[in-house]
Amino acid sequence: MIKAGDTFFLPDHNGVRHLYVVLSDPEQSSDQIFIAMISTRGDGKEECCILRAGDHPFLRHDSVVVYRMPPARPVSLAQLKLLEADGILSQNKNTVPVAPLLLERMRRSSAESRQLEDRVDQLLFRQGLVE
Repeated sequence: MIKAGDTFFLPDHNGVRHLYVVLSDPEQSSDQIFIAMISTRGDGKEECCILRAGDHPFLRHDSVVVYRMPPARPVSLAQLKLLEADGILSQNKNTVPVAPLLLERMRRSSAESRQLEDRVDQLLFRQGLVE
């Protein structure tokens, strides 16, 4: 069962795999699960939530949470299971869940994003994850 804070890899349109984090609570809404992408800091990316090496085992340099859709997006549990069955979604030793305090910071920082869509903000709010 996928839970809030879980991580996995998904490829972008160029086939480059990126780490994604489940920010919403799948137990409250399995048909709408918000996943955000982690990307290298820079290149004009929004810096609402900067992550440092060591914040998560996968991170080796400064990174940011990407709230913009796409690549971040709401998906269903069924979609995630299908992506996994098709070998598109993958996990390895670096896809451990994020620490609870880091998950909370990622959620809190979403309120600062100018790229987060209202429907996702409302999902997080309805679930009691943001104010």
